[in-house]
Amino acid sequence: MESGRLETSASLKLEGGRSWLRDIHDSSALLGAILAVVHPTLYAAGCQCLGLIQQDPELREMALNWSSPFNALQVIANRETPFHRDSKTRYTFYDLLATLGNYTCAWLKFPTMRVAIDYSPGTVIAFCGKAIRHGVTRADGERLVYAYFMREGVQNRLGIPAPHWMQASYYASHIGMCTVHHRRDIMPKTDGDENTMQGMETVDGSFIGGIKLAEVMAKSQGVVITDGSIWLADLEVGGDGGEMCSVEKLRNKSRLVVDLDDEVEFVTKVAKQTTRGVRYVDVPLPMPTGSNMPSPSKSPSKAPASGSLFNLDDGDVLGNIGVPIQLDPAAQKTKTQNDFMRDWIPHRDDYLHAIVEMEAPPEPRNCAECKVGEGRWRCLDCMGRPLTCTDCCRNGHQRAPFHRIEHWQGQYFEPASLYWVGVCIHLGHGGDPCPLGAFTAHNNPAPVVAPGSDFWNASNEDLNAHDGEVSDDGEVPFNFAPLAGTLDGEARQTDDAPDPTWEEDVPPVLSRPPRRDSYGNWIIVIVDISGVHHIGVDWCQCEMAVECDMQLLQMGLYPGTVKDPHTAFTFAVLDDFLLENKECKTAALNYYSKLKWVTSNAFPGTIPDRYRELMRVSRQWRQLKYRKWHGFSHDALRPVEKGGLAIFCPACPQPGLNLPFDWQADPVQWKFKHGFVMDGNFSAEHMKMKHPEEDVALSNGQAFMVGQEDYKAHLAVAMESHQRSTCHEHRAVNQANVDRANLDATGIGATACTRHGFFVPHTVVDFQKGERQMNMDYSLSNALLTLTGITLVLVMYDIMCQYGVHVRKRFRHSAYLRMPFELKIDQGIGLFHVHGHQDCCFQWFSPNFIVGAGMVDGEVIETLGMTRAHRQEVLDDHMNDSNWKKTTRMVLTLMTKWKRVLLGFPRSKESFEALSASTDEEVLEAWQKEYDDAMEARQNDPKIMDTFDVQLRKAPGKDLTQLRLAGEESAKGLEKGTAGWLSTGLKIQEAQLKLANDIRKAGQNPSVAEDLKTLERHQHLEVSILTFQRRSEKFMGRLEDVPAMEDCDDGAL
Repeated sequence: MESGRLETSASLKLEGGRSWLRDIHDSSALLGAILAVVHPTLYAAGCQCLGLIQQDPELREMALNWSSPFNALQVIANRETPFHRDSKTRYTFYDLLATLGNYTCAWLKFPTMRVAIDYSPGTVIAFCGKAIRHGVTRADGERLVYAYFMREGVQNRLGIPAPHWMQASYYASHIGMCTVHHRRDIMPKTDGDENTMQGMETVDGSFIGGIKLAEVMAKSQGVVITDGSIWLADLEVGGDGGEMCSVEKLRNKSRLVVDLDDEVEFVTKVAKQTTRGVRYVDVPLPMPTGSNMPSPSKSPSKAPASGSLFNLDDGDVLGNIGVPIQLDPAAQKTKTQNDFMRDWIPHRDDYLHAIVEMEAPPEPRNCAECKVGEGRWRCLDCMGRPLTCTDCCRNGHQRAPFHRIEHWQGQYFEPASLYWVGVCIHLGHGGDPCPLGAFTAHNNPAPVVAPGSDFWNASNEDLNAHDGEVSDDGEVPFNFAPLAGTLDGEARQTDDAPDPTWEEDVPPVLSRPPRRDSYGNWIIVIVDISGVHHIGVDWCQCEMAVECDMQLLQMGLYPGTVKDPHTAFTFAVLDDFLLENKECKTAALNYYSKLKWVTSNAFPGTIPDRYRELMRVSRQWRQLKYRKWHGFSHDALRPVEKGGLAIFCPACPQPGLNLPFDWQADPVQWKFKHGFVMDGNFSAEHMKMKHPEEDVALSNGQAFMVGQEDYKAHLAVAMESHQRSTCHEHRAVNQANVDRANLDATGIGATACTRHGFFVPHTVVDFQKGERQMNMDYSLSNALLTLTGITLVLVMYDIMCQYGVHVRKRFRHSAYLRMPFELKIDQGIGLFHVHGHQDCCFQWFSPNFIVGAGMVDGEVIETLGMTRAHRQEVLDDHMNDSNWKKTTRMVLTLMTKWKRVLLGFPRSKESFEALSASTDEEVLEAWQKEYDDAMEARQNDPKIMDTFDVQLRKAPGKDLTQLRLAGEESAKGLEKGTAGWLSTGLKIQEAQLKLANDIRKAGQNPSVAEDLKTLERHQHLEVSILTFQRRSEKFMGRLEDVPAMEDCDDGAL
């Protein structure tokens, strides 16, 4: 009570909560009586706590209805409770759980102690919930749990001492106990008397003899965990106690399994003074004498994380008679990242030693799989890095051919490749060898050895003929790929050596690979997330076998070319690259460079260069995924319409999709107004190509970028405007005709929906000379085509004051622009840009004055070396990804905005009604008429919106005020020079403030020159102040001439 106050929880302040509390009054008292038996000191502390709470006038009424010795109650409705420790109670306190429901199978588990208890409906269990980790298995029906517990904070606020651990001697003296031989697996049984319990074992081997359970007052099935002792009682709920007493008696018995070798952690908090204030540290609690419990651990497990299914935060507690507020922040358990780092530093050398130990194989070097062969191969990707023999390594990696392995050389592990041990990829039969393939022909293949033996010579006989040779599929062999030219004439940039060199001193795994493996399979290059691999491929040789590229696809490998592929990419690496490109903006060059460094961080220049192939197949892969997602895989003949591979906003009004059937009959049509925002981006430039006719487009106009043919045709006939800005000098207007000879696109323009920021499909256009109106006209035209039946639209653009003047005239001039005749367009400027315009643009174009605009800012929108088609596909992909992420977050976003409306609308309505009530009726009618006239005529004449212009008058400046005061000196009989004297005083104050600010900036160690300058400014200020004070007698008189405060009446003051 001294450090804070208590209050009733929010759930019990409502009448529903109070009524619920009255309904469970008898049940709470009945269950509370159990605590009087199993932990009488805690029961007494709870009653003392309740008595003190009843003395609080604000809590007395609620406390009189609270019949439990516990001060908090949580109702949990779930089917499964994860393992956790309760965080709001104390280690020595008992929690009491009562479970109800219609389920038939559930177990309460204590994993640290390896105890499992039958948790059938009607079970009541008491145990130390903070000290012992516990959880409930998934039930096969509905389950409800009443969890009574003591909040440690409430006890501390009231100054009630915390009870210590319960002793086994208490149960021995009050219930009667005798020692029996220890049994780890017991099944309690009754002797026919329903009120008698027989054969109950504890952790320390104690035995609970037959007792009459009527002495316990409450009859239920329960377990009590004390200072290391566990006892289990099979009791019956009796009496009429409300909801929790309606469960029939359960006759099934609980099975108790105990392992005495596990630890249970018991700690407490102790305040410790540090340089950063008071911190609370964990200190182990002493265990009772004679207990068989092991020593407690020094670091208790964490409480359940926020958001888990079981979390005793204040907001989850339905019944809580005392909630402590104004908590001391220092008492809360917090641990910063720096604390974790300090904990790690003492273990740094141990970690390093453990890592270094892994660089040598275990002794003896037996195979981890067969236990017979010599372990020579270690896999870096298998869990535990097992050491295996050649046969086991080969057999274990037939389905994992992209793992990285190492080979023990006698003194160290060297990098190796899986084809050394005979791993190859079998195609055409789901991963099994082809009956006619090369692998099957080698029924008993010779052991495969590391490079350096005749293994190389046997499969590399025509190696020299391979140098400089171009394969049939058009790919350049990997050793010449970096010098094979550039993509469409664009410069290649790489940090690696231009040509993979095969030195004699490089590791064998990086030596030139053979053409074939030991089975005669061709070795190809496969690119995976784990790096670049060489591995043999066992092609299917059956009569009905499909082509090689299809065989690779069936195994999840994307072929580098259609014919005779020598390179393949895993589906995983293609997905990973596209994801990194979208999320991390990683270019293909950088991504493949990363894969080369992953493969070899010492000799990346020896890794085959497949950058060009990655560029090509990633485009194909992206196209295939989009066609699959939009349903074209089952209807290949259906043409893809404009924007057919793009995601559009699911929340904007769209007839037939998210509007009611009779939406057009609704008299309030502004609710269905669609909004678009347009903007340009001058960083998405594109250089001119040497051979644009060779460019191959995969999705021309099928996503967000517009189709090039119609767009170029529109530009050829569009009416070009050379106007200068009559408003603010925006780059979009004044630099609209700026040309850059080396670029064929100086940027892009796009249209999105105003409320949710979704890019509109088939509206993104390229700029040629800047952000010209003809470019944005084509974007707007395609956006308006999405309005099927909607006649009200808001279009926002940061230069709408210039763009919207002749927009309809330009649309009529071009045969490639469409605007529905009945469409009513409200023009607007985003709130960020509108304040950079002339003052009149604010009331003309601000969305604050547009009906149906909502609370939007209108600023939702704000790749140089690719081919034009590739650039278009990448931009489409990023915009589609943006739309998809907004789609997945749409529900949460709208819910957040709706909650904001529920809070803000009543306040706005209250302010509006207060303003209306304080205004004359005639004025209100005049305002309403001006408003209606402005809304009706604003589309044709934006100047009518001047009615919303707020007339502001700036306050006069200091010089103007001094001039006015000087003119009033004679009129008011003031001493000449009064205004000038006051101005001098203000200047002195300004000089003082500036000097103080400069001294703070100089810091505690200024230079000698700075000290000298500061001293001179001090002296100058002292002279000015003395002069000002001497002149004050002329204008204010002497101080003794001023009347005392007590001599002045109210009029004088």
